[in-house]
Amino acid sequence: METFVARQPIFDRRRDVYGYELLFRSGADQTCFDASDGTAATRQVVSNTLFSLGLDRVLCGKRAFLNFDNTLLKEDLHRNFSRDDLVVELLETISVDDEVIAACSRLQQDGFAVALDDFVVGSDAEVLLPFAKIIKVDVLSTPRGQQEALLRSRAWGHLTFLAEKVETHDDFEWTRHCGYDLFQGHFFEKPATLTGKDLSSVKLACLELLREVAAAEIDCKQTATIIERDVALSYRLLSYVNSALFGLRKRVDSIEHAVALLGASGLRPWAAVAAIPTLAADKPAELAVQALVRAQFADRVGKLAGVFEEGAAFLIGLFSHLDAMLNLPLGEAVSKAGMSPHLAAVLLDEDTGLTTLKEVYALVRNYELGQWSAVAEIAARVNVNMDEIGRAYTESTFWTAQALHWTNRRKDHRSRRRQNLAGTLKVLCEDDNGRQQIFNASLQNISETGMQLRVTEKIAPRSTILCNDAKLKIAGRGVVRYCNPAQGRYLVGVDFSGGTGWRDPLDRRLQRAG
Repeated sequence: METFVARQPIFDRRRDVYGYELLFRSGADQTCFDASDGTAATRQVVSNTLFSLGLDRVLCGKRAFLNFDNTLLKEDLHRNFSRDDLVVELLETISVDDEVIAACSRLQQDGFAVALDDFVVGSDAEVLLPFAKIIKVDVLSTPRGQQEALLRSRAWGHLTFLAEKVETHDDFEWTRHCGYDLFQGHFFEKPATLTGKDLSSVKLACLELLREVAAAEIDCKQTATIIERDVALSYRLLSYVNSALFGLRKRVDSIEHAVALLGASGLRPWAAVAAIPTLAADKPAELAVQALVRAQFADRVGKLAGVFEEGAAFLIGLFSHLDAMLNLPLGEAVSKAGMSPHLAAVLLDEDTGLTTLKEVYALVRNYELGQWSAVAEIAARVNVNMDEIGRAYTESTFWTAQALHWTNRRKDHRSRRRQNLAGTLKVLCEDDNGRQQIFNASLQNISETGMQLRVTEKIAPRSTILCNDAKLKIAGRGVVRYCNPAQGRYLVGVDFSGGTGWRDPLDRRLQRAG
């Protein structure tokens, strides 16, 4: 069964991502998320799709906010998840009865966080306040005076307040000052101020790099020259090509050599990952994430729709957030980036025809917003199968998470380089909240940069793993990349950016032979 899952970020006061609200639908005949089909959609997503795709791929270690109605709540669907992975969001349309209260009590006993959606003082949802941890308030429909009174009331002291529909930076600053702790909306996608101030030399270097790779035919020699002029870009490129992703036997020390190794097809995604976080350095980190997800998603959908212009859809998706990164009107930002006129016309909605590129960009934007009816209509016009769109989005989120952490490796490379090594390893695990635990793990395989463990308890992705075993010659600090159920236990992949301390015997033999 085809299923489509989009995500909308939820931020904390530091503008870091706290979690993602998941938007979905479960079939081609369901073109919107409505009350009659909502129960079936959620059930299908949970039981058939999110687990097959992998929550880690969609959420990248963050919490999922999932909408529950009466039926799903009473079915205890939450027990398919870990309490660290899920916030149960009770819709404002829920009918409160004895069964709902009993279900909320079970949620509380199981340690799950409950959020009340679109909360209004005096509504039936007040009965559920003793079970709630998060209150979501629509800041557009709720007068500011009512919001201030709500947040000042000591009766709600045990609750965390989430501001929904925060659309501008002014909205964000007001809600944060008012006392909200969590925020949801598109404020991070828009420029804080539209000014003509000069860009820093670092941002100019990144912009020049993006301008070069935006060309239909990339000049590799000129690209190398741009990179060589900036120490940070040079370091990032050499670190990238010398990483485990390529598995080169001999270190690359020349920028020109590194550019030649990547080639035109590899330069665009690398340049995006290298430049975008710098351009968005003074913005919420999610802005860079969303730009890269959108670029990858547009690229994949473009290929499905038959866009043959190399990199065109990727660049449209990538540059669509450039105004927010540079605090400039989009037209001026695109001009500074040197985008070709026909691509700029699509991005600025100046293309009056229904070109395939324009359709692809519209499909991507509607998908992100969960506008499934519009997605289905556009997909039919460009002759793209809907089930392929859902997979393209999920793979784009996973690619972005891996690329930003320099942990993306080719499967054949991992299997070729990893060696089976049996043994029991004592490790110290520390999660994002600083909680530590020491336990024994069964070692499955290992390489110089990572290993796979089998454990009895679930470990949250992004947790830190420390180990020091003189007998196995393994020592270092790693980060959990995934944790998947396997035969009653959990299979855990750990990446070690500084190395595991273990060396491939083949490498040692080659060094002696050399």
